[in-house]
Amino acid sequence: MTRPDLEVADVIPDGTLYHVPKLPMVRLACTIAGVGAARGMVGRFAERMQKRTMWGTQTKQVEKPAAMIRLGLAESKAETAELMLRAAARALMEAGRNWATPDNREIARIRSQLAHAIAIALDAMRTIADAAGTSGHYNSNPMQRIMRDLTVLATHFVFDLDATMEERGRRIIADAPVDGIERAA
Repeated sequence: MTRPDLEVADVIPDGTLYHVPKLPMVRLACTIAGVGAARGMVGRFAERMQKRTMWGTQTKQVEKPAAMIRLGLAESKAETAELMLRAAARALMEAGRNWATPDNREIARIRSQLAHAIAIALDAMRTIADAAGTSGHYNSNPMQRIMRDLTVLATHFVFDLDATMEERGRRIIADAPVDGIERAA
């Protein structure tokens, strides 16, 4: 939601962004794109199902309970991904406001939230892809592009859920670096 009456300086105090750790901020930006793509996919599917007639029938997809269930589930997943994204963003902005560098455990927590948000966004997208039918995968269908882009984004190493959760688990137990190597934030 945008507010045209607000300037950036009204929302972000002077200097805050200069003090946010850079690599987590880049991860945050990528996560915003992924979660936004999932939200966009849900919106496109909601529009499309109102017009789409199921093959071999006269029934619109919007009349099918299974389609409604998938739409509701996908939107819930996309909203959950956004909540995780926003929690990570709040933590990063708080660090910037305080001119503080988050410790390794906090960085691991933020990183795992962002990776998990992408995993949930990808799951939301797959829920829609399952309901979209074959035509949802045609090159001419905008949803296909969203599916491809989000799938590629999710394969980037910074969103590797196993690695990020392993690091977070190690930090929880003993604040121990993974494999004895201190990871860059």
